Amino acid sequence: MQERHDGRLQPRHAGTGSNGKNGACLQRLQPRETLFIDGERAHSVFRVRSGLVMTYRLLSDGRRQIHSFARTGDFLTLGTGDLYTVSAEAITESSVEVFRRGKLDNILREDSVFGRQLIQRLTHELSVAREQAAMLGRKSAMERIASFLVFLDRRGDRTPDELIAIPMTRNDIADYLGLTLETVSRMIHRLKALGLIDLPRPDRFRVLCPPELAEAAGEGLWQPRLDSDQGEPDWEFH
Repeated sequence: MQERHDGRLQPRHAGTGSNGKNGACLQRLQPRETLFIDGERAHSVFRVRSGLVMTYRLLSDGRRQIHSFARTGDFLTLGTGDLYTVSAEAITESSVEVFRRGKLDNILREDSVFGRQLIQRLTHELSVAREQAAMLGRKSAMERIASFLVFLDRRGDRTPDELIAIPMTRNDIADYLGLTLETVSRMIHRLKALGLIDLPRPDRFRVLCPPELAEAAGEGLWQPRLDSDQGEPDWEFH
C-alpha cells in the first residue's frame, strides 16, 4: 500500500515482520514497486534479502540514470545524509530488510558480523563506482554490452533449462550502460550473429564462446562463473 505525496507514489516502510536477531522488518515488493524515492527523508537502511532491486536518479532533462542492480546481501542507502539521493525500485519480486537509522547504532554495537558486512559493502560500492566510471568512459557500445552479459553469466543464475536469465528490461540495461535502447538491441543481436551467444528468448541467453565474449568485453582471459557459495567476482556490477 502506498500514499501519494507531491503527486508521486510513496512506499510504506512499516515492513511485514521481524528478522529476529537484528530487529529488522521485512518488506516484500512486487516487480516495479517503489521502495523509496530520491529526496525523501532517509530514515532507513535496506538490505536485499531476495530478488533484484535497482537504484536510479532522474536527470534534469528527464533521462534516467541507473546506478546499481542490488541483489541478495546488498545494502541500499548507506550514505549519511538526511535525504535519499537515489530512488529504488524492484525489478523482480523481492524482499528487503528494513533497518531504522535511529536503531542502527545499537545494531552495530550488538552485532559485529553485521558491522563487518556493512563496511565490506561500503568498500565494495566504492570499487564498483570506479569500475562503472571506467567502463562508461573508455569502453565502446559493444564492449559495454559484452561486459554486461559476462557479468550475468558469472553471477551463476540459471533457469531450469540452463539458460542465463536477463531479469532487467532492455531499457534498464540502456540506462545503466549509458546507451540508447536501439544500440542495446543492435549490439545484443550482433553478438548473436557473431556466434558468441545464443538468444532463444529476449530474456534468456547462453554463452557459446566464453573466451571470445570476454575478449569482446575487453576483459582479457575468461574467468569461470562463480556459484553463489563461492563468492562474487571483485568487478561485478552492483
